[in-house]
Amino acid sequence: MSKKFQSQQEAILQAVCEFSMAAPFVFAPDCFYKGNGSPREPADLVWACNNTVIIMHMKASDTSSSEKNIKKREHLIEKNLGQAKGWLKNWKNGRPLVGSNDYCNYSIDYSPDLHIVFLSIIKCQEAIGRFHGDLARQLGISLCATLPQSVVELITSYGGTALDLLCISEMIKQEIDVSEEKLLSSINGYFQDCLSLYQLQQAPPASPSDWARILHPLLAVRTPRSLISSTAPKCNACSGSPHKGSGILNDLELIETHRIASSIWNGLQTVKEMPSGFYGAGLELSHYNCLVMVADTLNPRCPGIIGETMKQWNDAQRLKARPSLTIIHDIHVGYSTIAVDDANKPTATETWLKQFKTQNSLA
Repeated sequence: MSKKFQSQQEAILQAVCEFSMAAPFVFAPDCFYKGNGSPREPADLVWACNNTVIIMHMKASDTSSSEKNIKKREHLIEKNLGQAKGWLKNWKNGRPLVGSNDYCNYSIDYSPDLHIVFLSIIKCQEAIGRFHGDLARQLGISLCATLPQSVVELITSYGGTALDLLCISEMIKQEIDVSEEKLLSSINGYFQDCLSLYQLQQAPPASPSDWARILHPLLAVRTPRSLISSTAPKCNACSGSPHKGSGILNDLELIETHRIASSIWNGLQTVKEMPSGFYGAGLELSHYNCLVMVADTLNPRCPGIIGETMKQWNDAQRLKARPSLTIIHDIHVGYSTIAVDDANKPTATETWLKQFKTQNSLA
């Protein structure tokens, strides 16, 4: 990241950027000034991709007294939400959300067409998850919630994405407050569901090391360093960003990334027996259509089959509203190449928020 973190708590931003939500789309926003006053932080972290902006505010306390814990927790939440409301007012009044990372510069103007999410992240004793539905309606944003920092750390350590964070935020809306322990247990259960895809559905089942060799390249694509020029032009995250296409897997639910890995594993078991050295399968994911191909690229018949398969797939997907992923796993290099048909189609996070707003009468 270009901006240095100001507190130990903000160290989790590095993990979020590099492993989970994809570095090209994450930045720590620059401070701004009002008159001759002291610098003000819009937020601690922003994730911006296409028409979605997730803004995170973070506060921490080391209070250990039981009586003071709840009071301090409420104070942290109040401070986060106050900062969020203050920034939104400035944003609506014409001040752009500005920041940068190692990939590009961001300058995002407020627009009512944006899908805006405020996440209040707290670290304290007796931390909770809380859904702020009334405040979201009042502010005219898509979603607002408080999450314990440990929840963000855990889900990102598993490779959870921006959309996984929103799904966790939605989970708490049916309860007034959800304990930190319950949220952590839910995330661990979710991760076990992901792992079950290779434990229960494979024949033969993949070993943990085999699974890691397939899955890790898929996670690594979220930070496509080899594809990004060091002299990338300044861009607005919501119009004309050159990095939109590389953000597909960074907002795909973790369990669906595991579904893709599961299909690759099945292809690896099949392709060696195929004279063409080729395996192809279509997956209908929650928000994407996906073509998975496993290829023996040294087989002379394989390149032609790949080309024809991709042409037929792209022709079939061209008029569909859902974005389409094409994944080629080379059995010799053990790495997956990923492409998206049209980076301007709605991402999974954008589609999810549209549905969420409709269901919650926030549109």
